[in-house]
Amino acid sequence: KKDFKRATELLLAYASDESKQTYNERKVKAYLTENPTDHIGALRQLPGQTCKFFLHAYQSKLWNETVSFLLKKKKIEGYTEDKIFAYIPQQIPVLFPTKIPAIGFFYDEDDWDKNVQDAIEALFLKENITERDFVIKQMSEVTEPGAVRQTIVQIEDLKVLEQTKDKLTISFTLPRGCYATM
Repeated sequence: KKDFKRATELLLAYASDESKQTYNERKVKAYLTENPTDHIGALRQLPGQTCKFFLHAYQSKLWNETVSFLLKKKKIEGYTEDKIFAYIPQQIPVLFPTKIPAIGFFYDEDDWDKNVQDAIEALFLKENITERDFVIKQMSEVTEPGAVRQTIVQIEDLKVLEQTKDKLTISFTLPRGCYATM
């Protein structure tokens, strides 16, 4: 929402104890001591990719919530928020979209089916945002067009590390740019 003051407050709130502050947090705090109203300048004290990392984290949160919304709407058998589900790969595209947008300023609802549009519209209302909120004129280096992420990817190197009656620990490799969530 372009609330740069709130962003610096959140950044500094996690390490209010000076002994636990990182170098970057100390730089932001020092900058604000000298320039108490220049929160954009304070955020620019962070390395170039750090602010973008925060934006990507928020986009990931929105993407995960979009997937969760779609799963609940489809009432996919076997899906609950605390359980893993699996299907024969040929069935997945019939049951669920294989690609979902990571929202940015270039989101075009006409590119997506009605279920995806509904999920994103619900998120926009919940978060009180629009795709235009990802255009950050004050910090153009952070402006993010968005992307498309796969909902289902092929894993490699699957290994069972531990298996007991109550627990299964596995290891696997994902393609570059992918991550797993539960």
